This record gives sequence, structure tokens and C-alpha cells, in this order.
Amino acid sequence: MNGINANLMSNVNFEVDTGKEKGQSQVVDFYKGFRSELAALMKNLMNDEEDLSIGTYLIPAAHKHGAAGTYAINEWLSEQEFVFSQLLESIKFEQNLENKANNLFSA
Repeated sequence: MNGINANLMSNVNFEVDTGKEKGQSQVVDFYKGFRSELAALMKNLMNDEEDLSIGTYLIPAAHKHGAAGTYAINEWLSEQEFVFSQLLESIKFEQNLENKANNLFSA
């Protein structure tokens, strides 16, 4: 297995853009990548003989269902949750900024 990419943030651009479609597509792209990585993780966990490679961790198959595997998986999930929440906050910020700009120009 190629391993789980724990740093999907490198594929995400956090620049503020007034185009809602760009921000929304970033969220959708991140979510699709997350689902793909999660599916690979689940497949790995079903195979008791395959080592767990997640982020920077390589956990032997014999230990992946123990504390080391649990820690690595929880850390990866936490990182993904953080990135996803930041993307959502970015979209909210962009929409708020766009609404304020529209209110200024329409008044």
C-alpha cells in the first residue's frame, strides 16, 4: 500500500477568492480525497497481514490494531477534520465578504 497521505493540505489553496464555486470545489475535492484515503485505510485494516502506513507512521501489521495504530489513525482523522473545518470557515468568510461588498455597491 502506498500509505495514507496525512498532508492533503498541500493540495489546498487558502487564498481568499470572491468566486463561491472555487471554494466549494475545494471542499468537494478535499472530501473526495478524504473518502478515497479513508477507503484505503479501511481496506488496510481489514488485511491483518499488511503493515499500516499512515502519514509519517509505518506500523507493523501485528501492532496496527493496538495503541500505536489507534494513535496514528486518530491523529490522521484529527488533521483531516481540522483542514475540512478551515475550508468551511474560508467559504463562510468569502460569502460574508461578498455579501458585504454587494451591500456596499447596491446602497
